[in-house]
Amino acid sequence: MNNPRNGIIVGNTSYKIGTNITFQCNTGYTLKGNSQLLCRVDLKFDRNPPTCDVNMCPDFGVIDHARIFQATDGGIENDYGSVVKVTCEDSYVLEGHASVFCQSDGTWGPKPTCKPLDCGTFHGMNSTCVNDFVLLDTLYYMECKTDVPNTRIGADSTSAPNECEERSRKWMYSQFGCFCHCKILYNKYIVKTENLDTNDYLQHDIDLKWSCKKGCTKNQTNALRCMDGQMEMPSCTCDANIHTGEPYTTDSTTYPSVFKTGEGHMAESFLKRGDIVLITAFCPCVPDTISSYTISTRTLKLTHMEAMSICATVHYVEFRSDPWVKFYGGKMG
Repeated sequence: MNNPRNGIIVGNTSYKIGTNITFQCNTGYTLKGNSQLLCRVDLKFDRNPPTCDVNMCPDFGVIDHARIFQATDGGIENDYGSVVKVTCEDSYVLEGHASVFCQSDGTWGPKPTCKPLDCGTFHGMNSTCVNDFVLLDTLYYMECKTDVPNTRIGADSTSAPNECEERSRKWMYSQFGCFCHCKILYNKYIVKTENLDTNDYLQHDIDLKWSCKKGCTKNQTNALRCMDGQMEMPSCTCDANIHTGEPYTTDSTTYPSVFKTGEGHMAESFLKRGDIVLITAFCPCVPDTISSYTISTRTLKLTHMEAMSICATVHYVEFRSDPWVKFYGGKMG
């Protein structure tokens, strides 16, 4: 008697009349028939020998967002030892083993799952100067605004994306974005800055270098840093006798540069660029427009306001000239 296919005859068999022989199947196979045969007096066994049939697993089924492949190598599907290969669709990652085996007891091993590839957010994803973005599978493309000064951090160009890496589940660039520069609004009479561009913008993540005019002190003692277009603006508090660029008035005795025209006299004043001077003209010396005046060697036109009444008009004049030039007021009538 030979060993059955995928099984064995157990023990030392004598094949004597009246003795039994016992059969056993290999792992992954199930015995069909009687496990023992009796040797009769006619030297034949009392029944046909058993067989060892392979254990079968149920249909593997489907896994959401996965592709499944089973190689049969010319055999049958879902039998003991069969292997199912699992891969995930784009933008999904595998959790578990990619190969699933049909086990000896006729059950499949643990099945993996396909979960969305989620690297979470990165610093800069919602930065202020982002003009547009698109997520293609694992690639995050970002376009920066062109009408606002900004700094691009991460990839060097719009065509270079941030990538969600499958193995680590982390973004290739932890910081990736378009960060706005800060427009610095400050009183140029009393605040001095060192690291602004020509349009008074400070770059993102940079501390402002600034100081106050002599006789003035800083209102902020902490560092003023631009963070994506947002920051605290510099300011100073000055002594009472320090010119801060506030508008002058005719009844003021604080500023010597306040003067009155319209009476035929010459008035001399020292003005800064951007100084606002109140000029009062008396009836009937109210012109329809104010003529040009010579400021040092430069001739500039002064702005004009409509007459508030027939005999009194107030003109607010902004002088745009070199700092601290002499102004010679003239007769308006």
